[in-house]
Amino acid sequence: MDRLAMGAASAGHVLHTARDAGVDDALPAAVAEVFRRGLAAGYGGDSFTSLVRLFAAPAA
Repeated sequence: MDRLAMGAASAGHVLHTARDAGVDDALPAAVAEVFRRGLAAGYGGDSFTSLVRLFAAPAA
């Protein structure tokens, strides 16, 4: 099982590579931000599926 922390590191590398190459980095930046939010929420040791929790509707 992949861990979110590993995915976050990979997303960061892709983002930096896109920026260094001078290509549009909008998608890699958005992906890296979602991973950052997942880490901030404490999901670093969980699988990628934990990111779904970030998009759940807030409790009323």
